[in-house]
Amino acid sequence: MIRRDAGIPEVYRGLIVGKGGHKLQKFQAEFDVTIQVPGDQKEGEVMVEGGEAKVEACIEKMRSVIEHHSRGVQRMHSKSKGKGSEGGAGGAGRKSEATSQAARATCLLCNAEVAGLVTAVEHLQGQKHRMKLLKQRPDFAEIFQRQRFDLADLEEMLLEPEMAEFHRELNFKVDEILSAIPEMQLRAEKMEEVNAEIAIFSEDPKWLEIKSRVVVHWDDRLTGCKIQRLTRAPDLGEMLTRCSFKEPPKAKIPALPAPLPQVKDVSRSRNSLKAAHKYPAAPGSCRLGIAMMKMLGINFSDYDFICGTSFIKALAGDASRITDAFYIQRFRQTACVLHVPSDYHSQNDAGRAVEMLLRGDSLPGFFAAGTTVAIDGHTFFVVSEVDATDSNSTLVEIRSSKTDQIVRPRVVLQTALNGSEHILGCKLNKDETQLLSIKWLSTEQIQRDHQESFTAAGQHVRCMLSKVVDFLRDHDAEHEEHLVWKVTFDAHGKVPNFEIATGVEDVEGVRHLARRAAEVAAWRGGLLCLAPVFNAWSRQVCGVASRRLRPGEVLLNSGQAAKRAQQQLQEARAQHVEQLSVLEKELAELKKEVSDARMSAAASVRREARVENIARRHELAAKRGEELAALLACMKAWMGEVVLSRSTVALRKEAQERLAESLARQRLESRGALHQAWSDAAQASRRAAALERRLHETRSGSGRDIVPYDASRPSTALAIEERLRRSDAAREAPESEPPPRAEVLLVDPARDEIRAAREGRKGLFIAALKQQAKYWQAEAFNAWCRVFLQDRCQKLQALLDMRKKAEL
Repeated sequence: MIRRDAGIPEVYRGLIVGKGGHKLQKFQAEFDVTIQVPGDQKEGEVMVEGGEAKVEACIEKMRSVIEHHSRGVQRMHSKSKGKGSEGGAGGAGRKSEATSQAARATCLLCNAEVAGLVTAVEHLQGQKHRMKLLKQRPDFAEIFQRQRFDLADLEEMLLEPEMAEFHRELNFKVDEILSAIPEMQLRAEKMEEVNAEIAIFSEDPKWLEIKSRVVVHWDDRLTGCKIQRLTRAPDLGEMLTRCSFKEPPKAKIPALPAPLPQVKDVSRSRNSLKAAHKYPAAPGSCRLGIAMMKMLGINFSDYDFICGTSFIKALAGDASRITDAFYIQRFRQTACVLHVPSDYHSQNDAGRAVEMLLRGDSLPGFFAAGTTVAIDGHTFFVVSEVDATDSNSTLVEIRSSKTDQIVRPRVVLQTALNGSEHILGCKLNKDETQLLSIKWLSTEQIQRDHQESFTAAGQHVRCMLSKVVDFLRDHDAEHEEHLVWKVTFDAHGKVPNFEIATGVEDVEGVRHLARRAAEVAAWRGGLLCLAPVFNAWSRQVCGVASRRLRPGEVLLNSGQAAKRAQQQLQEARAQHVEQLSVLEKELAELKKEVSDARMSAAASVRREARVENIARRHELAAKRGEELAALLACMKAWMGEVVLSRSTVALRKEAQERLAESLARQRLESRGALHQAWSDAAQASRRAAALERRLHETRSGSGRDIVPYDASRPSTALAIEERLRRSDAAREAPESEPPPRAEVLLVDPARDEIRAAREGRKGLFIAALKQQAKYWQAEAFNAWCRVFLQDRCQKLQALLDMRKKAEL
């Protein structure tokens, strides 16, 4: 008999027990073992007792059941249905970082990965890329070797056609980079101005002073609750019933690697409400802070701001928070800041699954820490969520990622505000379905490692906080206490912008002014009612005290004095009734003015909405017109391209036909002339051969050396000249003995015929050479026509491109 720990995390114990414990009983009966499972509120491990082989088999079976209900199976099912994965990169388990990113590319010159326009511009401005470009293109050395290679230099470089084409071959989208450079320059100028303002504030590593902290639990169950948007204020009494003082659950390390759990069906509705930022799943950090202060009996006048961690991050320039909206409303001297996120935060991500695995999900809701901090002389009550605790009951922040970079600089500010002393760095696999390893990190060490960035964030927070405080101080009038200010942050300089929340300022302001006017009118009416009575009483008292009674006068306590006082009282009542009627008329007029003001405010709101609607329609119409104009320009360009291509094809076809026709004609003419020349030359050669034989026969007896006739056909002009030279040399050679007269008579006519035949053959060959020269000239002319037509087509194409650019 052995007793072993099954290593089952708390989040999976429901799969082992089953409804009513029937699965637990089935495991025990199947493997003949005893299984002990702690209760929901008790700490402990799942222990299996029995034979060694049976215990091992039972534990293996339980782990297979867990694996079947893990996050990996859920992702496989979702992919098979075509939905893809729902996870995100595990930052904090609550926050989804699955933001859309540009497709990653690789610079083929530097073999570096770039993602998005900003990263591409930074890489092009980098020293490494410029030095490698300098080796490839030394003619641009003047630009590459500048000490400060700014956006203007980059734009100058990319406007060069050769450099633009070269970078397109390196996988850079040059056109998009050039179109984004002006906006980046504007952002850089704005950032320089903001950085100059930030530099005024000194570098203080201790700019964030922690004074006290309290942790509460928020119950987000939907029973007996009205679901509403974050911008609508819930009942404070109901919020107080949902808050309780409890300690966060302890983080327990399972056997690694461990499969990540799925989101339970019971939690899906609450998770969807929290992702959509709706009450009660998302009460709002400011409202939760007010409820916590009410529970603890803290005086609101002791604080300048009540906000969440997101507001501090936005003041620090966090890119994930400056896109959100913040609503500020003053309560006496305290500014309450409501954070309304701009995007949907999925709760079914890997980070949330890691939290469920490490701390369980037995308690519905979440835990929040309310921290009293001091920043630059201003007191804040900051509310931030906390994840779990360790064995010493100290707060622990859980962070997960599939990369090695688990802790980022913004985590330092998060842990400094919520008071976490350790960070659980969880490494996930590539599919984000298993927890591979866990590393305990000290927040003190992390703060020391990121001290420079934390100090810079403090300078940014103090600078932006001064702008918020100055604005609220300038608008600290009594009638502006009920106004709600919407705060957004500029994307270029990360500077806060203020505007009155739409539809709230007019009604609240008019209501406050009308209330004040009614109070003043009622106060004046009461004074007018009491004034005659006090005047009569004071006159009588002063008259009795100053002199004695005269004849005909009576004392105040006599019957006549009572009658006189009764008469004066009736007169005063009549006057008061008249004054009361006048005041009622004034009050009715004031109420009418208030109703008219409300109607005018509502009408102004409707007008603003109508104007916004009309502006939106005009903007859509303008955009549609621009799209139609662009489409028309594209159609015109396409038609021009088609016409130009057709004309170019026709010209090329006509030129080719003419060229082929001229070549065929020249070849035909040259072939006929050559045939005629060779036939005449053959006939002449035959005659010359016959004459030479006759001459040889006549001179055979005289012993003269006669040059033999070469019957082969000469192939070149040089061969023809050589043969003629030899015949002339033989003819002009001196004779030793004069031939007989009869012999001369026979030879001279033959020699003349031979010479004539040879001259004729030479003329025919020269004519053939002239015909070949004509063919060469025709071919050269056709080539010149082809080059001319190509150049003309290129000029037409360039002219069409210039027209396209002018139209665009």
